[in-house]
Formats: sequence, structure tokens, C-alpha cells
Amino acid sequence: MSNTLGLKGISYLVKPPVEICRGNTLSIAPVLFFWLLLLAHADGGLAENPSTVSFFGLKWGTPISKFRGLGMTIEEEWRIWDRGMAVRVHEIPTSPPNTGSMILVFDQEFGLVKIHWAGNPIQRDQNGKKGIEEYEEFKIRLSEQYGSPTESHEHPTVTLNGHHGDFYQCLKEAPCGKWESIWEIDSGGTIILELVGLDPEVGFLQMSQQGPNLGKILERMQSQDMAI
Repeated sequence: MSNTLGLKGISYLVKPPVEICRGNTLSIAPVLFFWLLLLAHADGGLAENPSTVSFFGLKWGTPISKFRGLGMTIEEEWRIWDRGMAVRVHEIPTSPPNTGSMILVFDQEFGLVKIHWAGNPIQRDQNGKKGIEEYEEFKIRLSEQYGSPTESHEHPTVTLNGHHGDFYQCLKEAPCGKWESIWEIDSGGTIILELVGLDPEVGFLQMSQQGPNLGKILERMQSQDMAI
């Protein structure tokens, strides 16, 4: 089973509810995107080695107990897979300025295994221009760190026929359009960056990153005939 399928296969378990992107998100002051240089300390759950850390600087394998010790406010948490916890935070020190919410998934054996990031709503953007600009900026940052995407699906706006020219209404329907890039990381794991339709003229950017050990968990779950 490929990492990409594994990442998408459990996305419904940890995807933030749509409500977090419907306007009641907190505004945050801009932060340095790579504050990691100032805050990195391996024992505390943050590290500089790119082969062992997520894009946001959190170290893969960090136990949830260590994450709690970092003092970040956890807005919500729930149990998943009968062997892990998902926690929702508004931001972490290395979040980009437009962060709306983040969900981190911790396994009882492998620690931090997945991060789901969602940006604040992009509003009054009928043709998708602002959203595509945000997407491209994020894509450049990811490509600088992980190389070119393994695959991209960026349908042209000509697919808006029948949707009154509304870019995000089109993205809400799979046959109409998609704006997505996928990175299969050599050291293990997968990243999916996607521009998502929310409402007419409103969308948001989301990114899911699977750590190198999530595939092992999925294989065990399948071997035990557990639904994914």
C-alpha cells in the first residue's frame, strides 16, 4: 500500500471540521515561518534534522506527553484507532501567519505520526486568484525543502463552466476541478497540499503531512482486519 493511499485513507479520522474555516477563527500576529532556529531543542519535541522532523518543525515520534510539556494550548482532543490521540491546536510557534487550525495525531507506540494544517478562509475570491497565490507560495516552500512534487493536479479555470464562474464551487465537486500537489518523501512519509472549496467565493488552503511511521500503523490495522 502506498503512503499516499494511507494518508488519504485515514484523512476523515483527523480532518478539522468545516466550522473552523467558516469565519470564527482567531487572527494571529505574523510570526517567522522558521522560528525553529530559535526554539529547537530535540528533547522537547522540536529538532533541526530535516530527516526526522515535520515541515512545521515538530519531531516525528514525539510522545504526546512531551508535546503537552511544550505548553501549547490544546483546544480539543479525542481518541482514534483505539491506539492514538488527535489534538487540535490553533497554532504552534512555527505556524505560518494565516494558520486557522492544526490537528496533530499521536500514536501510543510511534508518537507523532501526522499533522493536518488548515489556513484561514480566503474570502471574496470568485476566480480563485488569491487562493492560487497562497497555494503557490506554500508549494514553493515545500518544494524548497522536499523537491518538486511527485504529482500535481491543478485544473485550469476553464472547468468553471456551469458553476457561474465560481472557482470554489467548482472545487467542491470532484468532476469539476481540483487544485492539489503531492510529495512522496524519500525518507518516508507523504505531503498533500490542497486548495479546498468551502462556500461561494470562499475557500481555504490545507496541508496534511504523514510521518514515516504512519504506514506501519496502517499495515498493522489492516492485518488485524480493522477498518480504516
